[in-house]
Amino acid sequence: MPTRNAPLRFCILTTHRSGSTWLMDLLASHPRIRAYGEIFVQRQWHLLQQHPEWYDLYAHIQPPIYFYEYQEQSSRRRPWITFDYLDLVCGPSPDYDVVGFKLMYIQLKRLFELAWKLKRDRYRIVHLVRNNYLDIVISNEMRKVRDLAHANHEVPPAKVYLEPKALLYELYRAKRRRRRGDWVLALTGMEKLEITYDELCNTPETAMARICAFLSVPPAELRSDFRKLNRQPHWESIANYEEVRRALKGSEYEPLLQVPS
Repeated sequence: MPTRNAPLRFCILTTHRSGSTWLMDLLASHPRIRAYGEIFVQRQWHLLQQHPEWYDLYAHIQPPIYFYEYQEQSSRRRPWITFDYLDLVCGPSPDYDVVGFKLMYIQLKRLFELAWKLKRDRYRIVHLVRNNYLDIVISNEMRKVRDLAHANHEVPPAKVYLEPKALLYELYRAKRRRRRGDWVLALTGMEKLEITYDELCNTPETAMARICAFLSVPPAELRSDFRKLNRQPHWESIANYEEVRRALKGSEYEPLLQVPS
């Protein structure tokens, strides 16, 4: 059981457009958990300056300082500055028993010393996966079209154009990122819990109860103001649906495409 002097530490390992911000916001509403978003993201501060309306949206998962800001204020170098930063952000707290952050596969690849640090400090890893790689691609394109990654209100439907020649490669890249995460977890042997995006969307109470048990905290009423942005089936959200269907036909990714009943 975690104590206030020695908090249990966790990491949400995932990729973009997998529901991780929603998950972190839910965890942040737990009275005994301090949950941060992407503490290793590049230039988040400048994004918030460009979109001041986002401040309240991300307030609950903001770290006291981002890694890139910490680097600018320190003369230390990697890997030591990475270790110092994690000790600062995820150190003991008088207010929380559990503290953690969100980490993307690409950030783990770029800051490879993180795997050693997470293993050494016995972080518990919640591996959040989205098995439908096509949905990841669509969601990422929707973000570009709307210039909106998350929202706390309903947004109108939108359509995206998927370049058929590039789609197979994008799906392969999504699959490769997932395999990289699986490989790191297997190699390090870190304690992990796998949660799927579908489980989080379809049975959120069950998913969150599993996560709370994994983090050794009692279940609580968790809430988030985030809203799911993309609700349309593929044939309504992909502008060139027939082109995409032909491009995927016969490939290993064909089952990922939804078809009208």
